[in-house]
Order: sequence, then C-alpha cells, then structure tokens
Amino acid sequence: MGSTTKLETRPKSVLVLDGTGSVMGEMTFCKAVRAIVSGRAFLMDPRNWTRIEHLPTSIYGITVIIFPHAKARGKIKLLGQGKHLILRRDDFRCQYCGNHASTVDHVRPRCQGGTSAFHNVVAACFRCNNTKSGRTPEQAGMKLLRPVPSPKEILEQRLALACNL
Repeated sequence: MGSTTKLETRPKSVLVLDGTGSVMGEMTFCKAVRAIVSGRAFLMDPRNWTRIEHLPTSIYGITVIIFPHAKARGKIKLLGQGKHLILRRDDFRCQYCGNHASTVDHVRPRCQGGTSAFHNVVAACFRCNNTKSGRTPEQAGMKLLRPVPSPKEILEQRLALACNL
C-alpha cells in the first residue's frame, strides 16, 4: 500500500492585528482569506514578524494577519458565543476544582447583582456549580484556581504561542 498523508485542517479562527501590531481580535478563517485576497490585509509570519507577500501553497498555515490601515479600538471581539466561548476559554476545566466542566457559573451571582459579562462567568463542573449556588466564592468557602483573563490577554497568549512555533 502507498503512504498516506495527514490532511491539513484549517484553523477555526485567525488572530487579527492592526498596523502597529496591536491585537484587534479574531476572525474566521474564510473571512481572513477574503481580506488577504482583496488586499485589505496581509499575511504575517509570527515567528520573525515578516510580511509574506504571496499566499503559501498550503493556506491552512494562516494564523496571523495584519490590517495595515486599521487601528485597534477598546473592545476586542472573540469568536464564539455564550457558554461554549467560556468553556473553550477555560479549556473545559472547572475553575473551582479542576475537573471537567460542562456548565458555566457567575462568579458574582446574578441574584446579587452580577452580570453575564466575560469577566464574571467561568467554567464549572455540575457539582461545584450546585455547591456554590447563589453565593460568591468567598461566601461558599471556594476559591478560583486562576484569575479570569480578559479577551485581550487571551489573544496575546495566542500570539505568543504563534511566535514560538
């Protein structure tokens, strides 16, 4: 039998930087390819911060693009919505005990004035979510394993990983 080659899979999202290298957010792979082909953005090699003039033979290696005429604004948008975005951010790990998480928990409960903002919601296992109930972690005698990262911190970590390929 002949040798089999591993099929490349495209990334679900691409990191987007402005002309100064500041993180703007992320976008879908298809939108990134369209922006490059239309000339609005260019591909960057994150390992040495050089511009790649032509699309590579395998476009599935695209991880970072730059919009040279754009300027990063205050709010950074992450792809995904609601529960799945939080679970993905926290690597499907309960932020109270470290076990597999399948639910999300409001750090400051909504019944105490908490919101569903990105920084107030964490992944939690069913047991910890029920134990904490409508209390803050302090009131329930629980502690978060790590502070909740901001969207900008998450994307900057992804950029650092891409630079160390």
